[in-house]
Formats: sequence, structure tokens, C-alpha cells
Amino acid sequence: MSESKSDQRVPIERFPVTVIVERKRRDDKSWSIDHWSVTGLLPAQASKGFERTTLQDDGHLSQYSWRGYDVALYLDDIESYHFNLEGESPWIFVSGEYADAEDEAGEIVALLVTLSYDEAASYMETDSLVFNLPIPGEIQLWVERYVLDHYRPLQKKKRKRQRWQQGAWVCSKRPLGEYR
Repeated sequence: MSESKSDQRVPIERFPVTVIVERKRRDDKSWSIDHWSVTGLLPAQASKGFERTTLQDDGHLSQYSWRGYDVALYLDDIESYHFNLEGESPWIFVSGEYADAEDEAGEIVALLVTLSYDEAASYMETDSLVFNLPIPGEIQLWVERYVLDHYRPLQKKKRKRQRWQQGAWVCSKRPLGEYR
């Protein structure tokens, strides 16, 4: 397993990405509704912190890019990456949360970018926002190379039948009177 002495997972490889977040405002109702979504991922240069840049803002549609995220690959998630790539349409997942926990119409901020079904599912189970996107080509080639280098299918083992000793099962039966 890829763990350090402090029992934290240590990634084997990282791929820096920029997350594109979009807000659409709907004013056709008597109240204003903001719909947030993650619309894309772009390969990026590694950076030390998170930085938000406004790409577009016309009052109805706003797009922001968030730099500073990495897709990290861990040996203990390799089976999940393999099944993701084997699927009909491989996905990359972005988990997010509202910037203000009490304002579910407010801005969302990405927490994690992952290729692991298992990790994305664990965030979904806690009612976190999880967005799925098709894996960008460059990232897909990178994870395919990683899986080819490190994935080894588990050997299926045939279960051995237990040998029953003569009369062992009969001796363990309850007497008929205990059922009534």
C-alpha cells in the first residue's frame, strides 16, 4: 500500500489540472436560482496554491477557472482506475462543496479531482457534490500508462471444500425438544 510512516496515503504520481466551474442564473422564476456545474478540466502547470480566475461574467453566465488541483494516483486505488478505464465511458470526478455551507445557492468550490470510482462514491455517500466529466485525452493516456505499468489482476483461488468428520454435523444438531 502507498502509505507513509504517518499512515497517510502517498501518491505515486500527480497530474496538475485546472477545474472550470460554471454558474448559470435563471431569472425566469419569481426567485433567482443559481445552477453550478463543473464543465471542464484542463492540463495545467503545477502551482503551490489555489487561484480563481474569472473567465466570463455577464450576469447570467459566469465561468471561473480554479488552478492548483492535482489528479493523484495511488497504488491501493489501481483496481478502481482499471475498472474506470474498462467501462463504456471513462470518467474523471470532481467533488465540491458550497463555499458557504448555509447557502446552497452560493458558489461551489472543488475539493478533490479523482479517477477512482471508489473515492467518488464515498463522497456521494456523504451527500457531497460530485460532478463527472469525460477524461481529457492527455490525462487518459497518463492513467492508462500507469495502470498498464502497475495493475496485476488478483489470482482467483478455488475454495477448498471442508471435510466433515463422520458424525460431526449430527452431534451439533439440537435435540428435537429445543425447537418446541
